[in-house]
Amino acid sequence: MFIVTREMYYAEMAAAVYDHLRDFLVGMEQNHCQRVEFLPIEVMRLTCQKLREDPSLKAKNVEAYVLADKAADAQEIESGALIEKRNRAKFGVLVAFLPQGLRLPAEDSYDIQTFKAFDLTGVLKARVHHLVDGLPNDQREIVHTILSQPSVRRQPIGCHLKYVLAVQGEGGSWHEAGAHLCQVNLVPDLDLAAKGVETRIDRNAHCVAELSNADRSVLTAIENLVTDYGLDASENNLRDNLVAYLRGRSVVESQEWLRPILEDQDWRQRLSFDKWKFKDITKPGEVEVHLDPLRDPNTGVIVKGLQERGTNLVATTEPRNPIHLKWTTYPKRPENLGHYLVLVVKRFRQ
Repeated sequence: MFIVTREMYYAEMAAAVYDHLRDFLVGMEQNHCQRVEFLPIEVMRLTCQKLREDPSLKAKNVEAYVLADKAADAQEIESGALIEKRNRAKFGVLVAFLPQGLRLPAEDSYDIQTFKAFDLTGVLKARVHHLVDGLPNDQREIVHTILSQPSVRRQPIGCHLKYVLAVQGEGGSWHEAGAHLCQVNLVPDLDLAAKGVETRIDRNAHCVAELSNADRSVLTAIENLVTDYGLDASENNLRDNLVAYLRGRSVVESQEWLRPILEDQDWRQRLSFDKWKFKDITKPGEVEVHLDPLRDPNTGVIVKGLQERGTNLVATTEPRNPIHLKWTTYPKRPENLGHYLVLVVKRFRQ
């Protein structure tokens, strides 16, 4: 099983930032000061090292440092030394990586008025697209299909990056792509397939959202899934397995309980999403609309807004007495159902 390590993830992030930042810095004029923020400190160090070693940037006199309380190596710099470098009469390009939460003297001297902020928007997204484009044709289509699902699109771009790295490292097809869904905050699904993938991933996301709700107990969340989404909690002993597994785990941090399902063979066999069975639902990808009877078959009561004339049900013309229709959808909350259109058609007898 392929595991995306922290080091691997940070290295990929650093490569993405470096590629984008390098092209930007090459075009800068002399005496330009640049600040880079909102990255893990490990990514800052890796990116800074890449910039310092780049021959074309050396030729442009680009200097890169990670700001630190106390410099421990050549690529770290203290606040006072950074200000001195900025105050030189002539230099090339000065790049400062500012770790989050670092508070140092003279901080205002390297704010956005003197050190221009680097916009990281779209950097990781571009990297994800690049990695997906580099996958084999069949695998690329699978990954693209999964990443385009609404519940997956809403996940942070860092989750997308981890997912693509996992699938790239694992190889294979739908089975492997489904197994690593935990990277995008879904239950690993060893039976994921092209047919019905939209409904299956949507259902998976609803289950994770319900179980991750800190305001509900695990048992309450399971019962809600039984009521609202037709989960058969008794099949494969799912209810007992979920309660046993989530006991003592933080349900709010979904990664804390989703990833071990994949990594632990015993729990994977009991809790992968192919063990979650649902009833009273439509076929994958379909939505059923069940209209309540206009005349109750047990009581004979007719819905409001209609009246019986002979053998016909006729709508009233009174504006204050509209027709009352009720219906139920399966699944109960389908994301691919945008609105309802009710057509009232007059039927002619021949």
